[in-house]
Amino acid sequence: MQSSAKPYYNANGGFTIIELLVVIAIIGVIAAIAFPAHLRYRATALDKQAQQALRTVVIAEEAYFIEHSTYVSCDETTCAALLPSVGQIVPNVTLTFTSTGTACSGIASHRSGTGAIFEWSS
Repeated sequence: MQSSAKPYYNANGGFTIIELLVVIAIIGVIAAIAFPAHLRYRATALDKQAQQALRTVVIAEEAYFIEHSTYVSCDETTCAALLPSVGQIVPNVTLTFTSTGTACSGIASHRSGTGAIFEWSS
């Protein structure tokens, strides 16, 4: 005895258009959830780069102060030249150190980060 109901599968062995649309919709929902989270994680990681650049210059400023009894005013373009132990600053990090001789303060942020500004003062 044969059933009169149509078989569920495609006779050619392929997928139906409805099955393909459902899969595409599921992928779209997953991407819509994952993409904003990825952007937040990336911005937070860029902020960490700015914090690390600030820490690196702080250590170099303190070492310079121990030797010369004064701090150096610099920014992301001049710190590497004025403080040899700094090395190269990460691109897109805005870094500013202001010195008044025996006191120093610095701020750092990343242009593509969350917009957070990190501060330090001696």
